Amino acid sequence: MGHESDKRLIFANLLWSIITGALSYLINFFITPIITNRLGIEAYGFVSLGNQIISYVNIISVGLNSFAARYIGTEYYRGNIKRANSFYSSVLGANLFLSLIVLLPAASVIARLERVINIPEKLQQDVKILFLILLVNYFLGLLGGVYSSIAFLKNKISGTSKIKAISVITYAILLAVAFQFYELKVYYVALANVAATVIIVLGNRYYAGRVVPELHAKLKNFSVNDVKTLVSSGIYNSINSLGGTLGSGLDLLITNLMLSTVVMGQIAIGNQIGGILNIVVTLVANAFQPKQLEVYSKRKLEELTNWLISAMKMCSIVSLTFWGGFIFLGRSFFQLWIPGEDCDLVFMISAIVISGNLIVAIVTPLFYVPTLTDKMRFVCVVTLFCGVVNVLSMLILLKIFNVGAYIVVGTTAVLDIITLIVFPYITKKYLKISIKNILHLMIRHFVLAIGIAILYISIPIQLELKSWREFCVKGIILGSIFMCLSSLVMLNKKDKYLLGKMIARKLGGDRDELQKKDSEKN
Repeated sequence: MGHESDKRLIFANLLWSIITGALSYLINFFITPIITNRLGIEAYGFVSLGNQIISYVNIISVGLNSFAARYIGTEYYRGNIKRANSFYSSVLGANLFLSLIVLLPAASVIARLERVINIPEKLQQDVKILFLILLVNYFLGLLGGVYSSIAFLKNKISGTSKIKAISVITYAILLAVAFQFYELKVYYVALANVAATVIIVLGNRYYAGRVVPELHAKLKNFSVNDVKTLVSSGIYNSINSLGGTLGSGLDLLITNLMLSTVVMGQIAIGNQIGGILNIVVTLVANAFQPKQLEVYSKRKLEELTNWLISAMKMCSIVSLTFWGGFIFLGRSFFQLWIPGEDCDLVFMISAIVISGNLIVAIVTPLFYVPTLTDKMRFVCVVTLFCGVVNVLSMLILLKIFNVGAYIVVGTTAVLDIITLIVFPYITKKYLKISIKNILHLMIRHFVLAIGIAILYISIPIQLELKSWREFCVKGIILGSIFMCLSSLVMLNKKDKYLLGKMIARKLGGDRDELQKKDSEKN
């Protein structure tokens, strides 16, 4: 583990990341039933499909941007400020150029979108506007993304999370006004997102200047050679991203083309809840990455291993808590949330998605190892292979069996097992370290996950929810139980001692502060 100040920074990063993620999903929680009730479940499906197709466009930019923080950070920590500035400026300039060359062909496709995907006639115009706005929003985020990497260097991503929180609140206010005073359109969500993205870009630009004032992104410092360096390393990340896209099975697109827009909407909602776990676990893993980059740049591999293990423990605790709460309360949750839809089907879709995410949650922190070591080739080959197998198996099974929705999400979950096997091997090979402790963590993670599932199957009564109040009460109780249980299993004696000491110090500090205020009043 690291110094106490490092732990406080990581805790702050993690806390604000979770707050921001929770705000985003809380807003989507209210938006989803409004859209499904007033426009139909297929309309919600197009919002998710639009975002998914934009992620396909992102494959192009991943090759450039995925290594930006790594190269800027490595030069910065080594004291090469001029070189760090050159990389910083080159990323900004290359993103601007990329946005301009992609915009026209993408807009041309959107103009003829009904020839590419199935769109109900009543939604054609709105869906086209939705996709165009999503594209503009993506380019704005692409241009401003480089600024967030600067806060990353100082391990102060809590600042960018605060900015994100402000943008999410703005997003919510704009949607509330639009839904209240205007005729509902499916593209309102995308318009509000544009406003939120502008706040993020401007806020991160200002924050980057405050956190690391010696770094400046200026187009005059643009270097073609630096772009080549970034792309030569990042091209494997682009291939990896392509494999990841295929690994998701192009689920909504294939559903749109081979099944129906209604099933697409059901899978979109199931993915949304299932995706919460993936997002939260990724936020937890990302909170540790600035420190991991710092110690790796200084070649402190033993300390890096400790930080990876710490991140794995936190990811496991979060995912097991989510898993336990969902399988006990998920079915009743959907009945409260979208009562007019096929809640049993959506619950099963979400359960399959969450199962896949639970499999990879424990090794999510290890995904950063290939980026740290700048060794992406093997990962790309494996990911691309899995992606191709996933799409082919999905297409074949959809032709044979009449259980389309389960096949679309099930093939992806099954292939997640390969990810579980590959990344510990990569970590051992690239860092030249023992992975004995990592394997022990993985075993404990899955034993507990299976134990929770057995408990759910064997329990004689099922938890039913009659109101949101009851859901909140039972959710807090169950969440607390599963969090305590997973913490007991995943943390060692030293971790438990440090955690107890931190809580005691916090409670003691709060008590002393209250006593101080009381004495001042008297």
